[in-house]
Amino acid sequence: MVCCQNVSVSSPPHCDRWPSPRPSVDRGLNTSKARRFSRADLVFLGLEHSGPSTEVRIFSNAPQADQSTPTTADEGFAGFFSIFGHGGCFGDERHCDTPERRPADLRPPYALTPISKHVTVTEPVRRLIAEGVKDVDVTIVPVLHDVPPDVPEELLEQPVSFQRLSIVLYA
Repeated sequence: MVCCQNVSVSSPPHCDRWPSPRPSVDRGLNTSKARRFSRADLVFLGLEHSGPSTEVRIFSNAPQADQSTPTTADEGFAGFFSIFGHGGCFGDERHCDTPERRPADLRPPYALTPISKHVTVTEPVRRLIAEGVKDVDVTIVPVLHDVPPDVPEELLEQPVSFQRLSIVLYA
């Protein structure tokens, strides 16, 4: 598995920029193995989906990217995914806390358990390798559409939250 060295996050106009996890590089993109892959995925692990529904645009080496940046390869656009959010918690205190699961628990996971998202980025990664890029800055641009007025403001301040971001290459 190859991980991004840096991750920068761009937020909607009403939010400030926020830091995100910075995974270390297990192996560089410019190795002979990396040049012989059939598919590349950007994998978001531990992605929260308790907030508002969000379109998440992904750009490579485009730290200035924002909601108005065209979604073209020339602008560094690598792909997107959507989060069908729950819009916050409206129950009693701790109502939406994710309970700890026991190893032999056969029930389905709790509805608000963080999820994983895979975004296929094969062509953008091939382009970066061809350009000789060794370090990749990934900019995440959340785009909120039609946010209901009852969504808590704190969920709008950081609409995308995840634990780890990796680039996975498949042989």
